Amino acid sequence: MNFKDMALGLISNFGYLGLGLGMLMEFTGLPFPGEIALGFAGFMVWRGVLDFIPTWATALGFSWCGSMVAYFFGARLGRPFVVKYGKYGGLNEKKLKKVEEWFSNRCVIVLVFGRFISGVRPLSAYVAGMASMPWTTFAVLSFIGTAFWSSTFLAAGLLLGANWGKLESYSVLLGLFFFILSVVLVLYFWRRNHSSKKDEDE
Repeated sequence: MNFKDMALGLISNFGYLGLGLGMLMEFTGLPFPGEIALGFAGFMVWRGVLDFIPTWATALGFSWCGSMVAYFFGARLGRPFVVKYGKYGGLNEKKLKKVEEWFSNRCVIVLVFGRFISGVRPLSAYVAGMASMPWTTFAVLSFIGTAFWSSTFLAAGLLLGANWGKLESYSVLLGLFFFILSVVLVLYFWRRNHSSKKDEDE
């Protein structure tokens, strides 16, 4: 059984609970195809098997809870773990500080638009915890990003109906789009800040 079949089986057999467990897995970094699961959940709403509001609330609530778990894990255990074992992968404390500094300056972009990029989705929460980002700030940004992400794919599955399977290819394009958008925004704000500092020096 592959991960897609697992996701469909969870939702088909356990409904809202299966969707919720899947979203927890997704946002804590365990392998789970979140976009496909949301698209299928939207299809189940289209069929009348699930109701929209409970489905949306389940997806958003469990996704957000998963990101908070990852955040607190990163805050309490992540940094010591990376400092101790990261050297085996070429990541020392100096490089880790650079990653944390980079994240702190671009956290809004990463936490809102990064939700659409596989890998960044769970990793951003761990990095936010390690970077000592205020948990209230993370909670708000994570809620916004998660609501944007889950609503997009759930609505897409609902609108596509019986053709929801096409969402798998669309999700790759969406991820690419938001990756490019994130890069553009990072470059824009970097250039703007660089220009501001240059004017101040003059």
